[in-house]
Amino acid sequence: MSFLTDVRFVRGYLAVGLPAVGSYYWLGGNACWMAISLYGFAGLVVGAVRLPRGSRMPWLVLATGVGLWIAGSVETGVERWLGRHPVPPRISDYIYLFAYPLIGLALILLVRQVSRRDFATTIDSLIVALTVATVLWPLMFATVIDSHGMTLKARLTVGTYPCWDVLFIALAARIALTRTLQTRRVILLLGGLTVFFVGDLFWFDALGTYVLGDWMDYMWLLGYVLLGAAALHPTQVVRSRAIQQESPQRFLFLAIPVALLPAAIVVEAVVGRRFTLVDGLLISALLLLLLGRLGSVVRGLEQARAELREQNRLKDELISVVSHDLRTPLTSIMGYLELALDSDTPAEDKRDFLDVVRRNTERLHRLVEDLLFVSRAQAGRTHLDLASVDLGALVREAVASAQPSATTADVTLECTIEATQTTLADAHRLSEVLENLLSNALKFTPPGGSVGVWLGRGADTLIVRVTDTGVGIAREDIEHLFDRFFRATGSDGIPGAGLGLAIVKAIVEAHGGQIEVRSRVGAGTTFEVRLPQRAPVQAREPSLAA
Repeated sequence: MSFLTDVRFVRGYLAVGLPAVGSYYWLGGNACWMAISLYGFAGLVVGAVRLPRGSRMPWLVLATGVGLWIAGSVETGVERWLGRHPVPPRISDYIYLFAYPLIGLALILLVRQVSRRDFATTIDSLIVALTVATVLWPLMFATVIDSHGMTLKARLTVGTYPCWDVLFIALAARIALTRTLQTRRVILLLGGLTVFFVGDLFWFDALGTYVLGDWMDYMWLLGYVLLGAAALHPTQVVRSRAIQQESPQRFLFLAIPVALLPAAIVVEAVVGRRFTLVDGLLISALLLLLLGRLGSVVRGLEQARAELREQNRLKDELISVVSHDLRTPLTSIMGYLELALDSDTPAEDKRDFLDVVRRNTERLHRLVEDLLFVSRAQAGRTHLDLASVDLGALVREAVASAQPSATTADVTLECTIEATQTTLADAHRLSEVLENLLSNALKFTPPGGSVGVWLGRGADTLIVRVTDTGVGIAREDIEHLFDRFFRATGSDGIPGAGLGLAIVKAIVEAHGGQIEVRSRVGAGTTFEVRLPQRAPVQAREPSLAA
């Protein structure tokens, strides 16, 4: 039955269902009403059953609720055919009031399926629902409460219907505020719920005088057809982020309830009701929610402005650092090239001068490579050449390479390997991590101090610790230690562009690992790298501190 997954089938379903709803004007009668209702119900059931098992439940619950709606209407028709006109609560009311919670449950399941938890979006949904409740109060709720021809039990029964309608509006608004609204399935679903709601408005307007063929029948029948088409539509409804709070779509969405708020007061005057305490409470609650929403928008704008200021600061810092780090080797290169090109310079000196030029060129190349790596890592385009790597051998090589610098700085360098493990990793990038950590430890450890490297195994990780007895890091600097171009207090005069630890963090996270730092001023620092014993085949995107 692959034809059911074709959008043309849905178009054919609507091409039959919509004209059938229109024909109800001429044909009328219980048989026509029942045929169209069952047509919509059949679309719901078939569409729900053919969905993948993981996304089927909301639509099955919705189909059950709609089936009970139809059963309640059938029971009402039977009562009228028998010449009975019982007052609420009738048997059909009990059927309806059992169906409404199922419809609400279906929408709740769908909300959980399509959207993440978002407090601001929930508040916006409540604003919409409360606005509708404020407008409906004089039209629906108050009409029932003020009716002197109904018993208290009847009033409570009939007054329950608009309460469910308000809940449905809140849930529908919650769905509409996610990007899943772009799917045809959700548009058809919300369209069906909307026309059902309009049908309820007509029903309350004709409370006690409803007969088969009234305008609300067209709304309900159209709703059945639209819900059936929603279930049959082949587009998938997937989890999506909420529309951003500051986006134009979000403000246009909220403009609807703001515009309806004055309408509530106008409706009160038209129906001749006095402004009551309940009206005041509803409007006050709505205004409080709107003020809270405005406050969250203002806070969001302030945060965005602070982030822009921080980005400008980082840009200026980048220009300053890069220009300084580029100018120093470039000045040296130009000076030594001039000396090398001088005809009076001996050949032996020219070779020495060119060797200095080569070293400064390599320094420039490393700086440019570091800048490119940080840029790629921030964009999530870090590439790892994964292969089997002996982490113990990498640690020994890194320590051996750093030994001459340690000897020159009069710092004791020790290496302890308690566990060896072959893992899937990028050997070049992990070597870069070790070199950066050892280089920093040696630079910030005074003569006579010590630096130690330890490799061991955790529960499901490999652990590398680089510990020094250096100057330590201030507590307020630790949280920014992995930021790009950040230089900790006391690092003035020590060469570096502030990119090393940002690169280390990016490489470790690209391997699926974590890096932590513990330090105390004057007592040294420990960097701990935790890598999974079985690194992922595809590296995860790293997250650099911004």
